[in-house]
Amino acid sequence: MKKITAVTLFQTAVGYRLSMAYSEINDEGVIIKDNARLDRILVNQDMIDNATALMQYAQGCVDKEG
Repeated sequence: MKKITAVTLFQTAVGYRLSMAYSEINDEGVIIKDNARLDRILVNQDMIDNATALMQYAQGCVDKEG
């Protein structure tokens, strides 16, 4: 089984980059991979729109902190 342990979204020169960290565990609970990483540039417009909304929400939270 693979389990996401962290997700980071950030803007790059080529678009939104989604970085994911995950662990892989076998049926007996033994960790096969720990803190493995996977990166993708978002190309699907729906995902880009979702990322934009998430970034706008985050910016709003930061702006309210004053």
